[in-house]
Order: sequence, then C-alpha cells, then structure tokens
Amino acid sequence: MVNIVGLSSLNGRNDDDRRQDRDQPNQYYAGGASDRGGGSGLSVIGPGNGNDHVANIIGRAQQDARAAVVAGDSTQPRHVITFYREGFTVNDGPYRARSDPSNRLFLEALEQGHVPQELEGENRNEPVEISLVDKREENYVAPPPPAYTAFSGEGQTMGSSTYAAEAMIQGDAQVTERPVIDDKKPTTTLQIRLHNGQRLRETLNLDHSIRDLHAIIRLNDAGTQPYTLLAGFPPRPVSTDLDQTIEQAGLKGAAVTQKLIIVMTVAPPRRSSISTAKAFVGQIYIALQSSIRSTPTIDGIDCCRLWVQVGIVIATSEDRNQCTVDDGTGILQLELKIFLKNAPPGIDARPQLGDYIMAIGPMQKVKADIDVSIRTLLAHQVVKLDAKLQREPMWYLEVIEYWTSVVQKNPTTA
Repeated sequence: MVNIVGLSSLNGRNDDDRRQDRDQPNQYYAGGASDRGGGSGLSVIGPGNGNDHVANIIGRAQQDARAAVVAGDSTQPRHVITFYREGFTVNDGPYRARSDPSNRLFLEALEQGHVPQELEGENRNEPVEISLVDKREENYVAPPPPAYTAFSGEGQTMGSSTYAAEAMIQGDAQVTERPVIDDKKPTTTLQIRLHNGQRLRETLNLDHSIRDLHAIIRLNDAGTQPYTLLAGFPPRPVSTDLDQTIEQAGLKGAAVTQKLIIVMTVAPPRRSSISTAKAFVGQIYIALQSSIRSTPTIDGIDCCRLWVQVGIVIATSEDRNQCTVDDGTGILQLELKIFLKNAPPGIDARPQLGDYIMAIGPMQKVKADIDVSIRTLLAHQVVKLDAKLQREPMWYLEVIEYWTSVVQKNPTTA
C-alpha cells in the first residue's frame, strides 16, 4: 500500500521545530515507484531556497512529491548531482558552470523531469534514479589535493555535504528487541529526533552497532517507511554498515535526525523534442498556406522556399559566420551573413556552441559536386529558443510577420 502525502503536511510545527530545522537540510525523494518496484526518480536534499534556473528543477520534484511505503526491494539513486551558486557537480566529478552552453541540455532535461542522456544506462528503458543536493547558497570550493597516505580505501573531503545514495534505509515493520545495556562497558547518550518530531534520549554502549540504533527507531514506530539518518555538522548520512559500532561511526554523544524518503513518480526518459520541433515547422507551413492566403505566397514571394530549422549548434567556423546545426535526424549548415548584416550594431548575435536555436530562411541550391547530405540554409533570422518546448508554437506568427515585413522588401536576398 502506498501512503501519499503532500509536502504541506510537514508544516504546522512549533517555533522550536522550525528553528532547529534551520540547521538541518530539507530532504525529499522523487523516486520511481511502481507495482514492479521500479521507476526513475530524483532524491533532493538541501535548503530549497534560491531564485535561479535550478529552482525549477528542485521545485518540480517538490511539487509532485508524495510519501510512499515501498514493498520489496526498491530502486536507489545511482547518481548524485550537487548544485552550487553558479554551477554543479555530478557524482563528485569536475565542477560544471551553469552558464556553460555545453551543460544546457543536461539542465533542461532535469527541469523537464527527465533523466539527462549522459546519465542513462546502457538500456534506455532501465530505471535511473538521481539524488539532488541543493547547496545554491554556497560557492563551489574545489577539494584540496589529497595528502599522501598508505590507506587505499575511499575518503571524504571534510566539510563536504554530498549525500550518498546508499544512505537510504528500507522501512521495516518487523518487531525488534531493545538493545541491552552493559553497565560495565563505556556508554554514550544519543539524541534522536524522529521524522514525526518526537525526540528521544537513548543510552547505548559504544560497541553497540548501527543495527541497534535502527532497532530503537523501529521500536518507536518510526521505521515503517524508507528513511535516512543524518548526524554531525554539517549533517551527513549515518553509515549503513549495520555491523559498524557506534564508536566506529563517530556517533559518540551525537544528535541524530531521521528524514523520511518522499516518493513521486517521474516520467521515464523521452526524446520528443525533435517531434515537437517538426510539428512546429508543420504549423508554420499550414499557417502560410491556409490561414493567410489560398496560395503559399506573400506579395509574390514563393513561401515554399521558406525553411525553419530547429536544433542544437554543434560546430562553428573560426570567424563564427557559419555554424552547423543538428536536429536529431541530420546536420544542416547555416550561412549567417545576411542575419549578421541586419543584426543590431554592438551586439554579438552569432550563435554559440550548444545554443538551441530556430533559424529562418531559404534553402540554398545544392551544387552537383557537393555532398547532398549536407544542406545549407541562408539564415535571415536566428532565434535562441526557450528551453520549454511548449512555447515554440508561439513563434510562428513572428515568422510570418518577419517574412511579410522584411523578406518581401528584399526578395533578391531570399
């Protein structure tokens, strides 16, 4: 059974709770849940503040989030994306600036609720889950070069708050015995804050295990749903090695916070952007041929020569007066001399690598000695499109107006 709740149900707490929450990150999990135990998803941990482009990505997951009890084995996040003030990292990899055009498609996919292509598995239909860590209030600080050590295992940079995907604990309603305290051994007191606001003070021996800590949580009816435990400052996930001792896990005298995993359904990866663009092109032709005139002409100009191309700029010439566009079905060469000639002075209107554009203009005739697979469009206008494809159909009226007011006045350039 799936228990669905909105994030609004987490409100209505007292002032003490809200003040304490300021020191804790907000977390919700946008993970796939289906009758087969699969699905794609996003797990988001962070303050949830900020008014930049990333807010759309995190806001989308938060808006649709719902809590769920997942039966059987559940999929877990496989990738961790950490957002900073001006950029992000993927799986603790190199820092990537959001302003870099090469990262645009990656961010657009996340904003639309889809798995970025570079994070898809070998099987594109296989569920993929992603954890998002929201650190938009912080600037990225590159980790220092590692000092020499003979230890060959994994390490963590101090101060890093990247949450490992493995920190999730599956809910378990099974009755558990309370850990027995041995007064002859060293003890410590843990302060445990459960997801429902209940606070516990529990004494354990230092050689008690992480498994015993989870037993206490289940005994307090707080372990039936998937959750994670955070401790320390800044908060970090508690080890999921159930056999590790309290002392080994660094939990002596620690304050431990339980966070539920919130689940929502996320659409699987899709590639409909090209079909959307093609439909848009069709709308332009229909508008020219049907809505405006009975024949596809504007003041004698044959509008069948009009061509609209939507795609990604994959290459530019050295002087950037030409560029190559990939629309997913092939490549097209754009000749920009007319467009640049009419561009406002003092503005660099040349398309850049990675731009998502719509180019308007006639197709040039292909000479016999030129590879016919490479088409050339004489661009009269180049428009950088919004990332949200549903806004593209709004452009077709501007296209018609452009050809009416500009091209008809200079038919020799068409």
